[in-house]
Amino acid sequence: MPPEDEETLAYADLALGASGIGVLVSGYYRATMYERGWEFYANQPLFWAELSSIGVLAAFSLFSTVTIIKRSVALRNDPDSWQPMSERLASKMVSLLNAELGLLLIIPFLASTMSRGVGYMKDFPTEIVGPVVFGFITFGTCYKFVTDAFSWREDWEMNYYDDSNYNQNNNRFSNTNSYNNNNRSNNNNRYY
Repeated sequence: MPPEDEETLAYADLALGASGIGVLVSGYYRATMYERGWEFYANQPLFWAELSSIGVLAAFSLFSTVTIIKRSVALRNDPDSWQPMSERLASKMVSLLNAELGLLLIIPFLASTMSRGVGYMKDFPTEIVGPVVFGFITFGTCYKFVTDAFSWREDWEMNYYDDSNYNQNNNRFSNTNSYNNNNRSNNNNRYY
Protein backbone atom coordinates (compact mmCIF):
# COMPACT_ATOMS: atom_id res chain seq x y z
CA MET A 1 0.00 0.00 0.00
CA PRO A 2 1.45 3.39 -0.92
CA PRO A 3 2.20 5.86 1.89
CA GLU A 4 -0.55 8.22 0.66
CA ASP A 5 -3.17 5.48 1.08
CA GLU A 6 -1.77 4.68 4.53
CA GLU A 7 -2.25 8.31 5.49
CA THR A 8 -5.84 8.20 4.21
CA LEU A 9 -6.42 5.05 6.27
CA ALA A 10 -5.05 6.85 9.36
CA TYR A 11 -7.41 9.79 8.81
CA ALA A 12 -10.36 7.42 8.35
CA ASP A 13 -9.46 5.67 11.60
CA LEU A 14 -9.21 9.04 13.34
CA ALA A 15 -12.62 10.13 12.02
CA LEU A 16 -14.26 6.86 13.04
CA GLY A 17 -12.67 7.04 16.49
CA ALA A 18 -13.90 10.61 16.97
CA SER A 19 -17.42 9.68 15.88
CA GLY A 20 -17.37 6.67 18.22
CA ILE A 21 -16.41 8.94 21.11
CA GLY A 22 -19.21 11.32 20.08
CA VAL A 23 -21.72 8.44 20.14
CA LEU A 24 -20.46 7.39 23.58
CA VAL A 25 -20.69 10.90 25.05
CA SER A 26 -24.13 11.61 23.61
CA GLY A 27 -25.36 8.23 24.83
CA TYR A 28 -24.02 8.91 28.30
CA TYR A 29 -25.86 12.22 28.54
CA ARG A 30 -29.02 10.70 27.12
CA ALA A 31 -28.95 7.82 29.63
CA THR A 32 -28.11 9.86 32.71
CA MET A 33 -29.40 13.42 32.31
CA TYR A 34 -32.01 13.53 29.56
CA GLU A 35 -34.88 11.39 28.35
CA ARG A 36 -36.00 8.65 30.77
CA GLY A 37 -33.00 8.23 33.06
CA TRP A 38 -30.68 5.46 34.12
CA GLU A 39 -33.31 3.24 35.80
CA PHE A 40 -35.24 2.89 32.56
CA TYR A 41 -32.20 2.12 30.42
CA ALA A 42 -30.51 -0.26 32.89
CA ASN A 43 -33.50 -2.64 32.60
CA GLN A 44 -33.20 -2.88 28.84
CA PRO A 45 -31.30 -5.72 27.16
CA LEU A 46 -31.00 -3.49 24.08
CA PHE A 47 -29.12 -0.94 26.19
CA TRP A 48 -26.51 -3.54 27.07
CA ALA A 49 -26.40 -4.72 23.46
CA GLU A 50 -25.77 -1.11 22.44
CA LEU A 51 -22.99 -0.75 25.01
CA SER A 52 -21.48 -4.04 23.82
CA SER A 53 -21.59 -2.72 20.25
CA ILE A 54 -19.72 0.39 21.39
CA GLY A 55 -17.16 -1.85 23.12
CA VAL A 56 -16.64 -3.92 19.97
CA LEU A 57 -16.36 -0.69 17.97
CA ALA A 58 -13.62 0.46 20.36
CA ALA A 59 -11.81 -2.87 20.00
CA PHE A 60 -11.87 -2.67 16.21
CA SER A 61 -10.60 0.89 16.40
CA LEU A 62 -7.81 -0.10 18.81
CA PHE A 63 -6.35 -2.57 16.30
CA SER A 64 -6.14 0.08 13.61
CA THR A 65 -4.91 2.80 15.96
CA VAL A 66 -2.19 0.66 17.56
CA THR A 67 -1.02 -0.53 14.15
CA ILE A 68 -0.88 3.02 12.75
CA ILE A 69 1.03 4.28 15.80
CA LYS A 70 3.50 1.37 15.60
CA ARG A 71 4.15 2.07 11.94
CA SER A 72 4.53 5.82 12.54
CA VAL A 73 7.06 5.22 15.32
CA ALA A 74 8.98 2.77 13.12
CA LEU A 75 9.06 5.35 10.30
CA ARG A 76 10.36 8.09 12.61
CA ASN A 77 12.98 5.87 14.27
CA ASP A 78 14.41 4.28 11.14
CA PRO A 79 13.11 5.69 7.85
CA ASP A 80 15.59 3.64 5.79
CA SER A 81 14.25 0.24 6.91
CA TRP A 82 10.57 1.24 6.73
CA GLN A 83 8.51 -1.08 4.51
CA PRO A 84 5.13 -0.26 2.95
CA MET A 85 2.06 -1.88 4.45
CA SER A 86 1.35 -5.35 3.09
CA GLU A 87 -1.90 -6.10 1.31
CA ARG A 88 -2.80 -8.59 4.03
CA LEU A 89 -2.60 -5.93 6.77
CA ALA A 90 -4.28 -3.32 4.59
CA SER A 91 -7.23 -5.61 3.82
CA LYS A 92 -7.61 -6.47 7.52
CA MET A 93 -7.61 -2.80 8.50
CA VAL A 94 -10.07 -1.86 5.74
CA SER A 95 -12.43 -4.66 6.75
CA LEU A 96 -12.24 -3.58 10.40
CA LEU A 97 -12.95 0.04 9.42
CA ASN A 98 -15.96 -1.14 7.38
CA ALA A 99 -17.18 -3.13 10.39
CA GLU A 100 -16.82 0.04 12.49
CA LEU A 101 -19.00 1.89 9.98
CA GLY A 102 -21.60 -0.86 10.21
CA LEU A 103 -21.61 -0.68 14.00
CA LEU A 104 -21.97 3.09 13.85
CA LEU A 105 -25.13 2.52 11.81
CA ILE A 106 -26.50 -0.16 14.17
CA ILE A 107 -25.98 1.83 17.39
CA PRO A 108 -28.52 4.62 16.60
CA PHE A 109 -31.05 1.98 15.54
CA LEU A 110 -30.63 0.22 18.90
CA ALA A 111 -30.92 3.55 20.71
CA SER A 112 -34.14 4.54 18.96
CA THR A 113 -35.83 1.18 19.57
CA MET A 114 -34.66 1.21 23.17
CA SER A 115 -36.02 4.70 23.85
CA ARG A 116 -39.44 3.53 22.67
CA GLY A 117 -39.46 0.81 25.33
CA VAL A 118 -38.89 -2.18 23.03
CA GLY A 119 -37.51 -5.06 25.10
CA TYR A 120 -38.06 -3.42 28.50
CA MET A 121 -37.89 -6.07 31.24
CA LYS A 122 -38.63 -4.93 34.76
CA ASP A 123 -38.41 -8.36 36.44
CA PHE A 124 -35.36 -9.72 34.60
CA PRO A 125 -32.05 -8.92 36.38
CA THR A 126 -30.54 -6.95 33.52
CA GLU A 127 -28.67 -4.77 36.04
CA ILE A 128 -26.56 -7.85 36.80
CA VAL A 129 -26.61 -9.84 33.56
CA GLY A 130 -26.15 -6.83 31.27
CA PRO A 131 -22.90 -5.51 32.78
CA VAL A 132 -21.41 -9.01 32.95
CA VAL A 133 -22.15 -9.73 29.29
CA PHE A 134 -20.99 -6.22 28.33
CA GLY A 135 -17.75 -6.71 30.28
CA PHE A 136 -16.95 -10.09 28.76
CA ILE A 137 -17.66 -8.93 25.21
CA THR A 138 -15.84 -5.61 25.52
CA PHE A 139 -12.75 -6.74 27.39
CA GLY A 140 -12.50 -9.97 25.39
CA THR A 141 -12.58 -8.24 22.02
CA CYS A 142 -10.28 -5.45 23.22
CA TYR A 143 -7.76 -8.00 24.49
CA LYS A 144 -7.92 -9.97 21.25
CA PHE A 145 -7.47 -7.03 18.90
CA VAL A 146 -4.81 -5.24 20.96
CA THR A 147 -2.72 -8.42 21.25
CA ASP A 148 -3.23 -9.00 17.52
CA ALA A 149 -2.01 -5.48 16.80
CA PHE A 150 1.10 -5.84 18.96
CA SER A 151 1.96 -9.32 17.68
CA TRP A 152 1.25 -8.61 14.00
CA ARG A 153 4.14 -9.39 11.70
CA GLU A 154 4.31 -8.39 8.08
CA ASP A 155 4.97 -10.98 5.39
CA TRP A 156 8.61 -9.99 4.98
CA GLU A 157 9.13 -10.21 8.76
CA MET A 158 7.58 -13.66 8.91
CA ASN A 159 9.85 -14.96 6.17
CA TYR A 160 12.92 -13.53 7.92
CA TYR A 161 12.02 -14.90 11.33
CA ASP A 162 10.81 -18.25 10.03
CA ASP A 163 14.06 -18.81 8.09
CA SER A 164 16.25 -17.90 11.05
CA ASN A 165 14.22 -20.08 13.45
CA TYR A 166 14.37 -22.94 10.97
CA ASN A 167 18.16 -22.69 10.76
CA GLN A 168 18.53 -22.46 14.54
CA ASN A 169 16.21 -25.42 15.08
CA ASN A 170 17.92 -27.40 12.35
CA ASN A 171 21.32 -26.92 13.98
CA ARG A 172 19.95 -27.80 17.39
CA PHE A 173 18.33 -31.00 16.15
CA SER A 174 21.35 -32.03 14.14
CA ASN A 175 23.57 -31.56 17.20
CA THR A 176 21.15 -33.59 19.30
CA ASN A 177 21.06 -36.37 16.74
CA SER A 178 24.83 -36.57 16.54
CA TYR A 179 24.97 -36.62 20.34
CA ASN A 180 22.47 -39.49 20.45
CA ASN A 181 24.31 -41.39 17.73
CA ASN A 182 27.61 -41.08 19.62
CA ASN A 183 26.00 -42.31 22.82
CA ARG A 184 24.46 -45.27 21.02
CA SER A 185 27.78 -46.27 19.55
CA ASN A 186 29.47 -45.92 22.97
CA ASN A 187 26.73 -47.97 24.59
CA ASN A 188 26.98 -50.63 21.90
CA ASN A 189 30.74 -50.90 22.43
CA ARG A 190 30.27 -51.43 26.15
CA TYR A 191 28.29 -54.61 25.77
CA TYR A 192 30.58 -56.32 23.27
